Amino acid sequence: MIVRLDPAARDDIREATEWYAVRDSKAAQRFVAAVDAAMNEITEFPDGPPRLETWSGPENIRRVLLHRFPYVIVFEILSGEIVIWCISHTSRKPNHWYNRRRLEATD
Repeated sequence: MIVRLDPAARDDIREATEWYAVRDSKAAQRFVAAVDAAMNEITEFPDGPPRLETWSGPENIRRVLLHRFPYVIVFEILSGEIVIWCISHTSRKPNHWYNRRRLEATD
């Protein structure tokens, strides 16, 4: 299955990596490795992770928690592809990424 990152999700990764890098370069490397591992899990077993608890719509929106970091990857399974909407700190409002999804639908 094809995996596509929303441009804002790419920004999420970059911003979090930069935040960690300022504090500890090894932590930044571990963060990137955790994101890569989670994305591999999503690619191999897209139906494995649980549905996003804060989502009440009919869409197939799921989430993966990063190992050792307080971040979650929110993704949607569409026909033939997986769209990653955000890589977000767990303290953020749960559905802050929804506008990204809506904006793409109107493009």
